[in-house]
Amino acid sequence: MKGRLRAVRGGYVGGGLALAVAALLGLSASAYAETRTETFPASTSASFKVPAGVTEIEVIAVGGPGNAGTGGGGPGGSGAKVTATVPVRGGETLQVRFGGGGSVSSFGCGSTSGAGGGLSEVLSEASSPLVVAGGGGGGGAGCYGPEGGGGGSAQAGELPGEAGVNGGGFGRGEGGKGGTEAGGGEGGAGGYEAGEGYCGTGSKGEKGVGGNGGEQLTDQCAGPGGGGGAGYWGGGGGGSGLYPGGGGGAGSSYVTSEEIGTKKIAKAGSTEKQEVQITYTVPIFGATGATGAPGATGETGATGQDGTTGAQGVTGETGATGATGATGASGSAGATGSGGAGGVTGATGAQGATGATGAKGATGTSGGAGAAGATGAAGATGPGGASGAAGASGAAGATGSAGAGGASGAAGATGPSGPSGPAGSAGVSGATGVTGATGATGASGQAGNAQIANFASSSSVTSGNCLYYTELAGQGNGFCPGKASGYSSSVELAGPTPAGGATVTDLYADTSAVPTGRESALVAVIDNTTGVTLLSCPVTSSSKSSCSNTAASGPVAAGDYIEVRVSASNSSAHYIGQWRVRFRY
Repeated sequence: MKGRLRAVRGGYVGGGLALAVAALLGLSASAYAETRTETFPASTSASFKVPAGVTEIEVIAVGGPGNAGTGGGGPGGSGAKVTATVPVRGGETLQVRFGGGGSVSSFGCGSTSGAGGGLSEVLSEASSPLVVAGGGGGGGAGCYGPEGGGGGSAQAGELPGEAGVNGGGFGRGEGGKGGTEAGGGEGGAGGYEAGEGYCGTGSKGEKGVGGNGGEQLTDQCAGPGGGGGAGYWGGGGGGSGLYPGGGGGAGSSYVTSEEIGTKKIAKAGSTEKQEVQITYTVPIFGATGATGAPGATGETGATGQDGTTGAQGVTGETGATGATGATGASGSAGATGSGGAGGVTGATGAQGATGATGAKGATGTSGGAGAAGATGAAGATGPGGASGAAGASGAAGATGSAGAGGASGAAGATGPSGPSGPAGSAGVSGATGVTGATGATGASGQAGNAQIANFASSSSVTSGNCLYYTELAGQGNGFCPGKASGYSSSVELAGPTPAGGATVTDLYADTSAVPTGRESALVAVIDNTTGVTLLSCPVTSSSKSSCSNTAASGPVAAGDYIEVRVSASNSSAHYIGQWRVRFRY
């Protein structure tokens, strides 16, 4: 594309200025010089053909600022401003190029880190850098309050780009390092917490390209890092954090000439936008003058001297007249007169218009993806559950019928009038009847609660998160998983429930949290597959740091998964202590 032109001319004012400029440039008296400036905005790359007669150009290149992170993210760093005088040849084609800032990510809290600022550079016809202005680093994303780290600012001359700022608060990502004249800046380290693991490290800056912000390696990493600024060597990307991410490092600047001036833009959002300006002085010639008049004819040369007379012949005998002697040789011609002076040569005509800009070069291929990290070792298997209680005994069989009574003894003789005689002795008891048949065995009691499930987190639990099932992953907590139907690898789920189903009983929970006043925390055992709460208990200021529930839940179907969710009654409470929860099922 064509840049905007700004011309300053030295003309024929009184004749003196034109003659002085012509003398300085080694031009004829009919020529003069014109200063022009072409501006190339950052929206696209372009080419610049050096006009005939131009031996040097002045370049002013301004690098792009880094973008700010969102969600309380850090500000982007500013780009560098570089001014340089560069020797060139008339007719060569230079390239003007922009871009190369590190990329951004969005995950966890939903905040987005800022992209790194692009470089602004002028390349020779052989694609060697002549002038490079580095871009600023992108700001890290914020998360849950702490601010993301700010991006580093690029500097002119031989100074390296500034490093990005570390994210604020707990588990923060580290800022990326700035690029130098010798190599790219290292990426910032990812945040870390014991039991939670590492977050992604920002990638290293490369030649002409800023490093990318750190990636999300685990579900606990919520704050992406800012992209590195592009430059002669790019700045490193900021590391991602458990909460805020680090800012990206700035790219370095470069000039090919020692005759330079430098200036650093004070801050991001400067009124000086990203662009490249090229200023040069080109000689301008007038029209060709008329042909001079022919020179005067030179004078005729002098006539040569006569030749000498030949000697007289000997007189012959009388008789025939002797032959006449030969004529002497002619004298040499006189020299030709010098030619007249040539006419004054006319001035050279004006220079032709600049040719059209060449087509834009093809975009380079993207770098390959980094290798995936190794899978962590599985946690130890928890202890087996206690044996269930024995089923109830069946009912006793019915009692057999009583045997027949013995015969009555004979009545005694009637005594004389007076007191009654003693009663007769009782008859002999009859034999015991046959025992009845044993009754049918009663139905078997419900299966005992043989399995004890353990859920726990040794780090502070975020309100609304689910605890890890320790048999699968040790202690921890994370976002509660979505509904599971069929196989699930989630470490927050116990299951699947065995054939025949189950019932949840004997819930007990311990916590390091101590609620005060009207605060409370609710522990809920939930059927993840159906969404039904099976058992729950609250920890309050009166129950201090534990709670229990000995009731039995409704039935849990075979194949369902179970989760344990912890929630605070105070919506502003983000962290509610460490927890250990057990129940039978």
